[in-house]
Amino acid sequence: MKCKVKVCGIRSLEDVAIINEYPIHYVGFIFAPSKRRIRKEEARELIQLLREDIQPVGVFVNEPIAKAVDICCYCGLSIAQLHGSETQEYISQMPIPVWKSIAIKDKESLNLIHQYPVVQGLLLDTYDEGRTGGTGKCFNWSFVKDINYDVQLILAGGLNPENIVEAVRNAQPDIVDVNSGVETHLRKDKDKIQILIEKLKKNNLLI
Repeated sequence: MKCKVKVCGIRSLEDVAIINEYPIHYVGFIFAPSKRRIRKEEARELIQLLREDIQPVGVFVNEPIAKAVDICCYCGLSIAQLHGSETQEYISQMPIPVWKSIAIKDKESLNLIHQYPVVQGLLLDTYDEGRTGGTGKCFNWSFVKDINYDVQLILAGGLNPENIVEAVRNAQPDIVDVNSGVETHLRKDKDKIQILIEKLKKNNLLI
């Protein structure tokens, strides 16, 4: 199965310049508390510099709905990625498609997908008590293999150039979401991104 690539935690002109060089399909801007948090004004400027075929994704955690909607519209986001305890009512008020994050602790965690029947994507990240994502850790990818989803499956959690091929072959996601695994000192690393893309291409895993 071939997949698309999302690089999350974009914060700078240098990040955008790197992203624009490679066949990357989505980029993430984090509006929740994080080392990579960005203001909406900064995100909007960077989004305007992205290659036209790259879709900007906004990452939120229990943001008041009015503020989340404002950021989506102001920045021109294509997708909202929700990592909190957002309800179906909340999701239904979003003006753009939604990816809902689910923290995977064990195979039973996958039962949570049925709580979100109207989302366009499910982002599977590693469970870490007290955190809502960005753990930098992997979960057992075999949990999700051969499970049929009616929506896009986005695989996150500890992905890097060294394990990306194994991850895609085991979990068979539609999209892989990388962040710290392609960074050096909290900055996007061009060499790491290039290696990751080349490995996916070499193994015929990249759309």
